[in-house]
Amino acid sequence: MSNPFRDLTPEQVEAYNARPKHPGQRPEPGTAGEHPAAEHETGKHGLQAQIMAWCDAQWPRWVYDFPRTDLKSTLPLGRHDSTIWGPNKKCFCIETKAKGKKVSQDQLVWIARMRAIGWTVHILYSLEAFLDLVQYPPNHVQSRD
Repeated sequence: MSNPFRDLTPEQVEAYNARPKHPGQRPEPGTAGEHPAAEHETGKHGLQAQIMAWCDAQWPRWVYDFPRTDLKSTLPLGRHDSTIWGPNKKCFCIETKAKGKKVSQDQLVWIARMRAIGWTVHILYSLEAFLDLVQYPPNHVQSRD
């Protein structure tokens, strides 16, 4: 994999590292997921927060969109919770669910629409399921030789 920062000056790398973090403080590498989510939470203190912390702790950082939940949504009804982009053209559409919660009818329609155009929406109940999906740690990735 090529280094996406190879053409940056040391000053640009320093500016990149000093930029405001999202959300809040960036966790130290290796600390993502150490605070288990309550089984009934998926939002800013639960599974979604664990996934964001894990993405923020990667180098290069993985990119994600978790829409705000404190404002009225302008997204399509039933849309998956997040899209996450990783290195090497990895892209995951995920729906996070608390244990015991089910996908709504609107979400089933959205999942079917996404499937019809070639995308899979992954329904996740734990950080471990997310890590299995993205095949982390990397030694779980099997060679294609």
